[in-house]
This record gives sequence, structure tokens and C-alpha cells, in this order.
Amino acid sequence: MPRSLPKAILLLAIPAVVFLAGSFAMRKISGREYVLRQIESSGQAPPLNQRIGGYDAAAFDRYWNALDAEARARERYFLQLDLVFPLLYGGALTFALLRAREAAGRPVRLAWLLAPVALTVAADWTENLVHLDQARRHGEEGGAGLQAGWIQLASAATTVKMGLFIVSFLLLLGLAARLATRRPGSAP
Repeated sequence: MPRSLPKAILLLAIPAVVFLAGSFAMRKISGREYVLRQIESSGQAPPLNQRIGGYDAAAFDRYWNALDAEARARERYFLQLDLVFPLLYGGALTFALLRAREAAGRPVRLAWLLAPVALTVAADWTENLVHLDQARRHGEEGGAGLQAGWIQLASAATTVKMGLFIVSFLLLLGLAARLATRRPGSAP
């Protein structure tokens, strides 16, 4: 077994553990399980932030109408927590990518590694900020208060976020594979 295999595995595990632990913690802290049960029983699953195919103002309206007052409050709290979460998973991905790049001999330009992570974080913030604003408007004015253009932006941000997160992890996987298959004693 190459000596660098454990390092490659660790570099893959760091962002995976941060992402999974952070997701779990946010669900527990916000009480989102209550929200998810209501969403599922109403046929509105998956949650908006996981709909890679997108959504529109009508879907946003149906989603929020499916929630009772407690679930709406919990969902807003989840969205607030989710403004911090991108910094955690983005930081973990950045750290792992930088370490893997260095250990693999810098085979990729730094900008190509960091751009997808930065854009993922920006898309996640865009999605959450728009959702918070539109949820507020929905609470005040119902479906008539929703702004279709902003919801389309959030929908696009959701798709971009998910796609670029996968790209970032694939880049890390490629660097880790390069590192793991390097012969002992060879230059990085």
C-alpha cells in the first residue's frame, strides 16, 4: 500500500465528515425533522434546497402552505443556520483541496480548484437569503407577495450550488487519486 493512501483518504474524509456532521447538527438544532415530516406528508418533498430540477413561485407557495406555523418558524431558523454552514463545508473543502494539490505536486491551477468552492458558497448564500426574504413576504401577503424573479434566482442558485459542490468534490477525488497512486519516493 502506498504511504500516501492514508493521507488521500483523510483528505477525502475531512470535507465529507464536516458536511455530514454539519447537516445533521443543523437539522437537530433547528428541529427540521418536524418540517420534513410535514413536507413529506403533503407531497412537497424534497425540500426546496434539494430540488436540483428547480422550482418556481407556485412550488414555493405550495411548499410554505404545506407548513403549519411551528414548521414555518423552524424552517426559517434552519435557513438562518444555513447561512453559516457554507463557510464550514466550504472551508473544509478548500483546506482539503489545497493540501491535496500540494501533496500531488500542484498539477492544477489554484483558481480552478477554488472557483467552484467559492461559487458554491455564493450560490448557497443566494438561495438562503432569497428563501428567507420570500418566506417573510409569504407570511405577510401569502402567495400574492411572492416575487417570481427572485424565486427563479434562488432556484438557479440551488442547481448551481449542488452541481458545483459535486464538481468540487470530484476535483478533490481526482487529486486524492493522484496522491494515492504516487509511487513511494517519487517527487510530488
